[in-house]
Amino acid sequence: MDMKSAIYKFIFGCSALAIAATACNSDEQLSLSGDRTAANISAGVGYSADNRATRAADAAWGINDHIGITMLASPLPAQTAGQAPVGVVSGYSNQDYVTTAGDGKFTPASVDKILYYPLDGSAVTYKAYYPYTASLPANFVKPVDVTSQADLAAIDLMTAVHTNGSDSKDHPDVNLKFYHRLTKAVINLTADSPIDLTGCKLVVKGLKTQGAYDLMGDNLSINESSGADIQIPLKSNSGSAILLPRAAGNGVVFEVTTANGGVYTAMMDAALEFKGGFKYTFNITLKTTPITVSATIEPWAEGTENSMDVVRLVTGLGDNADFNDNDEIMLYLKDTKTAPGADITNPEFAL
Repeated sequence: MDMKSAIYKFIFGCSALAIAATACNSDEQLSLSGDRTAANISAGVGYSADNRATRAADAAWGINDHIGITMLASPLPAQTAGQAPVGVVSGYSNQDYVTTAGDGKFTPASVDKILYYPLDGSAVTYKAYYPYTASLPANFVKPVDVTSQADLAAIDLMTAVHTNGSDSKDHPDVNLKFYHRLTKAVINLTADSPIDLTGCKLVVKGLKTQGAYDLMGDNLSINESSGADIQIPLKSNSGSAILLPRAAGNGVVFEVTTANGGVYTAMMDAALEFKGGFKYTFNITLKTTPITVSATIEPWAEGTENSMDVVRLVTGLGDNADFNDNDEIMLYLKDTKTAPGADITNPEFAL
């Protein structure tokens, strides 16, 4: 055998070994990939014990809605509030899943977001929230700000209950049910003639506007130092808002300003509590004559309806001209001084 033939045979032999080694590695990789089971994510409409419906659209996902999902060991280890979550599986933290058809079936937004179950069959559980935030803090405490109402979907915070409790590669279907954690308000405006609502503006005053939501503990904290006027966009004299829950109390005002500068205000009933997961509907009528103000409440599933008739108060130009913002006056029926809360028919008020 000459030297050239020996060299060729040596090179060929090494190549064959390399190809064989590559084939073995490929088979091993394919085998490992074949053993992995991806989670099948579905997120339906959820109702709590008090029959609260989910989703800003009341029962439906929108096309290309994104949710964030984290896989955790089951049973879930004890968590420390405000700290990075304990028990995250295989780095599957805040994975981006999307429903392309709006049908509640969610798939990973990209290949690197796929959730695979542990190969050893270990049980896992899930935490999920909406809307998805790529820059979610490591402690899973999501900032909340409802100052701007321009895009309700962007502030309509929901978190999910993993209804199965735990799943594994032998039971890969994941059923999530999402619940609203903030409050929804619907405001409908009407007016008596000759008040013109064309081009009017609606502002809610006296509410907190910022907070933080602990996604692991499902707990909302309110920034008590926050607060700003919340302008609610109107369409055909109706508007919707996502607001922070609040305890009952004074100080919440609906203010309507007409195009010609008329300002009408209505105080929200001090006994009215804004609960997370509930919708409140306010029917506000602007009037030119004094009238009583009333409000009623209904839960989210049916819609809360509050009816209020409001009047613009204009003082004379004498001693009464120097009212300051937030000054209060008491109105009494002439002569009778009817007790507060009495049934008033055709009232006549005197300053």
